[in-house]
Amino acid sequence: MILRFYYAKPTAGYKKLFSTIMQIGENVDFGHVAVGLETFAGNTVYEAVMPKTRKLSFAEWSTHYEVVREVQWTVPTHLQALMLEHLEQMVGINYSLMQILVIGLTCVFKPLDFVFKAAIINQAKALICTEVQSRTAEKFMGYKPRKSHDEFGLADAQNLGDILELNPGWI
Repeated sequence: MILRFYYAKPTAGYKKLFSTIMQIGENVDFGHVAVGLETFAGNTVYEAVMPKTRKLSFAEWSTHYEVVREVQWTVPTHLQALMLEHLEQMVGINYSLMQILVIGLTCVFKPLDFVFKAAIINQAKALICTEVQSRTAEKFMGYKPRKSHDEFGLADAQNLGDILELNPGWI
């Protein structure tokens, strides 16, 4: 089983605009992240988008996104079933516009980052794309986020990939 973190740009018009704003605000070259899981059954992508978290085949997902960066690992055998179950349990959870608003505000008004650093907006009751990635990394790769998953932005997602790329720290 292969785990992948995809860093991508949307190809649809209205999503491109929002993505560009987020890229500028967070100083990154992508506007969306997703988690891929390759098994004998194929390559599936898990992502949080409006209105709910979903899973798609990589072939379908890649018609909507251009991959800018991909980081991948071989999942240890003892974690494979748990990882699949974890990602499947995220499917169907509502998308959180409130989280996007909070992250956007902290990008524009940096002092607010101190206020929201440990903000718990909705925990796992609603998700954004970066949260699917950060929750997966925390549960299986020993990653300890310095802020709430609810405030985990694109720059944090990029940093997460950089930290775990060579040493995933499987638990």
